[in-house]
Amino acid sequence: MPAPEVNQPKAQTMDVPSAQEIQEQPKPVEKMTVEEPVGMRGGGTGGLCCGL
Repeated sequence: MPAPEVNQPKAQTMDVPSAQEIQEQPKPVEKMTVEEPVGMRGGGTGGLCCGL
């Protein structure tokens, strides 16, 4: 009995930080996602401009 009870809190504890990390990630991920396309577009254009 104590084994499953201990496993349940562990699973919940794992899900709780995961949810918090997921909630915190979207904020930085959105910024990075915005920078990624801009970096790829700007990087490609910048690379050609720099190459010239």
